[in-house]
Amino acid sequence: MRRTFNIDLRMEDRGGDVSPGFWFRPQPGLDHSGQWEFVMYPQQRGPAPLPEGAHLVFVLHGYGKSRHAGHSMSTGFSWLMELVAPTLENTHVLVPVAWPADPLKSASMATFGIVDDHSRRAGLRLARLIARQLPGRRLSFVAQSLGNRVALECIAELYRLGVPVSSFVSAAGAVENTSLTDFSLYRRQTRALERIQVLHSHNDGVLKVAYGIAGQRQVRRMATRMRYRKSKTRNLPALGSPGVSALLAQRDFNHPDSPELGQIELEKAGHGAYMPQEIPLEDWGTQTSLLKTLKRTLKDGSRRERRKAHQMVRSAWLAANALQGRDRDADLKTEEDALAFLGTLSLDDPAD
Repeated sequence: MRRTFNIDLRMEDRGGDVSPGFWFRPQPGLDHSGQWEFVMYPQQRGPAPLPEGAHLVFVLHGYGKSRHAGHSMSTGFSWLMELVAPTLENTHVLVPVAWPADPLKSASMATFGIVDDHSRRAGLRLARLIARQLPGRRLSFVAQSLGNRVALECIAELYRLGVPVSSFVSAAGAVENTSLTDFSLYRRQTRALERIQVLHSHNDGVLKVAYGIAGQRQVRRMATRMRYRKSKTRNLPALGSPGVSALLAQRDFNHPDSPELGQIELEKAGHGAYMPQEIPLEDWGTQTSLLKTLKRTLKDGSRRERRKAHQMVRSAWLAANALQGRDRDADLKTEEDALAFLGTLSLDDPAD
C-alpha cells in the first residue's frame, strides 16, 4: 500500500478558516495520543514528490470533520480503494484532502450553511493549488457528502482556468440533485468531463433532513450570501438521495459530447456508510491488517457493523472501477458477496 501524500486546506485542527493549502505525509500510529505525525512539504517548496505522468485522484471527506477525522476518512477511503482494486495503484495516485468542515467546532444543522460557504472557498483554493503546482496532470475527484461542493467548485474553477478534469465520483452528495443539469450551478463546467459516477441512497436520512423544508430555512438564515442560493433549484432534493432524475439524465446525458453518467443506488446505505468513520485509521497499518479487519467485521460483527463494512467495501469498489472506466454494478450487492470477494484477495504484507 503506497504511503499517500495529503493536502491540508485547514488553518486549525478544529474550526478555523480555509488555508492556501500545504502538502504532508501522514504517519499514523506513531503518536500514542492517536494524533497524526506530520512530514511537511511547505507551499513555497512546491508539491510533494509525486510520480510523473500519474493520474491524480483527489479524495474529499464530508461535513463536520476535524483535521484528524477528515484526514482519517479521506486517507482511509483511498487505502480502501487501493485494496479492493489493486490495479488502481498502477495508474492512479490518490491524494486525500482535508478541509475546514467544522468552522464553529461543532456540527449541526445550524452550522451547515457556514460550512457550505467554507466548502466553496476550499474548492477555489484547491483549484488554484492544482493549477499552480500540478500543471499538465490528469485529474479526477472522489467526494462524499459536502465534499461534493468542494469538488464541484474546484472543477468549476479549473474549468475557468482551462485545466481539464477526467472523472468525478459523487457519494452521498450534499448538493442539489440538479447540480449536474442546471446551468446556474455546474452543468457547463461538468460537461467537459469524461465520466461521472453518482452513488446515492433513498435511505439517507441526513440528506432528507438537510434538504427538507425545515432544514433549508435554517441553512438560508445561516448562509444568505452564497451565490447558488439564488438558484430556483435550491428546494430540490440532494444529489445523494434520489440522484439525478431519470428525465434530466435522459435530456442532458444522452448526447455524444456528454460525459458518461453512471448512477448506482446503495439501497440500505445511510449517510455515513460510504467512507470509513468508525474504524480507527491508526489500527489499519497495512493492507493485510485492513483486509483482516474488514473480513472479521463482515463475518463476526454486529448487524450494524456488517452493514457499514459492506457498504464501505462496495462504495470503494464502485468508485475505483468508475475511475478506471469500468462498471461493476452487479458485484458486491450483499454482505456475502463482499466477504467472498475479500476472500479472493491474496496479499503479501507489503513494506509500506
